[in-house]
Amino acid sequence: MIITDYLDLKAIPQEEMTEDLIISELMMAIHNLLISSGLKGKVGVGFPNYNLNKRLGGIIRLFASTEVLQQFDQYIRQNHLIRDYALVTSIKRVPDEVDDYVIFSRWRPQSISKSQVRRYQKRHPEKWSDAVCEYVLTERSLPFGIPHFKVKSGSTGQTFTIWVKRHSWDKRNQRHGVFDSYGLSKTAAVPIF
Repeated sequence: MIITDYLDLKAIPQEEMTEDLIISELMMAIHNLLISSGLKGKVGVGFPNYNLNKRLGGIIRLFASTEVLQQFDQYIRQNHLIRDYALVTSIKRVPDEVDDYVIFSRWRPQSISKSQVRRYQKRHPEKWSDAVCEYVLTERSLPFGIPHFKVKSGSTGQTFTIWVKRHSWDKRNQRHGVFDSYGLSKTAAVPIF
């Protein structure tokens, strides 16, 4: 996919909602629009203020080709939630000179619950010690300080966390890829400027 254009969704401060909650609501709306519009895989997401205070920041930047972004822009501007919570900029050309290219990917932590620890302890008492317990609970616990957003499943109603990691893109290793239903990717890079 060739990225030529972008637009920004800038979170509008709300008295009763934090910026993180607004970004979560916007990402859920983007996810639903990407699926319903049939544009899943064609629109990438970037966070220009990523990791500022260990957050995604208040701007969601959408990347795509001119044609795809114009089509998606129509869906965005019709969505009442996006209109209520974000200022949507006009579509602009990606600058010729950018700071870098990065990959924003979904990260799934290898967490472990206390019940899993107890189960392991019962099944393998010969391998268990206080040091092992300490290691498991500290090294395998949920991550703190990694930017994320929360979404609610449309089918089950459960809320879950999407952890987002930013990776450098090795230009020597030309990797092309597609974006998932959240606009994230393990292989496709977006420009930072």
